[in-house]
Amino acid sequence: CGSNSVESSARPIGREAAKKKGKKKSKEAALEVLDKDWESFREFKAKELERLDNIALMHQEANKMQQEANRIAL
Repeated sequence: CGSNSVESSARPIGREAAKKKGKKKSKEAALEVLDKDWESFREFKAKELERLDNIALMHQEANKMQQEANRIAL
């Protein structure tokens, strides 16, 4: 039991070190992919909001023109 506690606190060597290094690299790669996906999503949403703003503006202008046309007709 005492020898296990000494080993666990020691720096891993050989095969164990390679396992830990591999796990760390795989986590970093997954985070990079996640970051790229998140950035793509944010860009997409920003463009979508811009398109929706343009549509809303066009509707407002069309409503104003319709109201003016109705006033002239009266």
